[in-house]
Amino acid sequence: MNSYNRPQGTMPYVIKAGDTLYKLAMEFNTTVDKIIQYNPYMNPDYLIVGEKMYIPTESVHTPCPGGNYHIIKSGDTLYKLAQQYNVSIESIIEANSGINPNMLIIGKVICIPIGPKEECPPGSTPYTIQKGDTLYQISKKHRIPLNDLLKANPTVDPYNLQVGQKICIPNYWATFQSELFKVEFLYPSDWSMVRENYYEGPSGYFSVSAIDSDSSLIDVCKEEAYQPILQYGSKPNISSIKVDGQEGYITIPSEDQRIEMDNQAGLIIKYPKPIKINDTEFNYLIIWVEKQYATIVQQSLKFIQ
Repeated sequence: MNSYNRPQGTMPYVIKAGDTLYKLAMEFNTTVDKIIQYNPYMNPDYLIVGEKMYIPTESVHTPCPGGNYHIIKSGDTLYKLAQQYNVSIESIIEANSGINPNMLIIGKVICIPIGPKEECPPGSTPYTIQKGDTLYQISKKHRIPLNDLLKANPTVDPYNLQVGQKICIPNYWATFQSELFKVEFLYPSDWSMVRENYYEGPSGYFSVSAIDSDSSLIDVCKEEAYQPILQYGSKPNISSIKVDGQEGYITIPSEDQRIEMDNQAGLIIKYPKPIKINDTEFNYLIIWVEKQYATIVQQSLKFIQ
């Protein structure tokens, strides 16, 4: 172990497995040459684990108060760094006096100023980009239209997402919950209650009720679908579905559905066990909903009894 006195302007350091002079220079904000200068008896190509050395304490990099140091790598450009750290190219240039924006030097340490703290506006939630994410995948995951996601993030380049980047997810869905009908499901957040268990908005509506019948599920569905007023048209499409583990049917109207029915589709699902309302037991849940939202109601529906 080195026995000479500690040079002024240094601190002692014990070499650990995996250490290199380059890594130490980056960690302690100095240079390889400075470390060698203060450790004249050390072999820079063969560091001995457990041996003591001295690290210069005077910073040699560009002062970066409140910012981050970045080591230039192959392929780095100021545009890419600005996108990665969510700051402007101009602010990086201002923080690094003498930097040539057209000729970044690999291995050089530069200062990245901390960008302004971004807050998602009311009605949206922050999301951190993960490896492999695309805006299309994110829109599908959160069940929101891609165009709405793009509108909520006007400064985001959809073709150059960075891992760790923050975007805002619009709160597109709200949750309807009914203790009376023992059910919950998603609906567009810009819809509002018109009357109890009936909601309406710019793009559609839904209404919730229950059926008391001794008939089988399919017979109840056919009776609903083929009423004399043909509320689902003359040739509705009735499909079997599973909803929260329960059997059900979804009825999608045919093209000749009466215009006053306003694109109404219907879902009828058998309750896990009958519910009681005013001393009457109901064994089937029925939801009328604008047809383009029938699938989201089906997929998100849960019984809460």
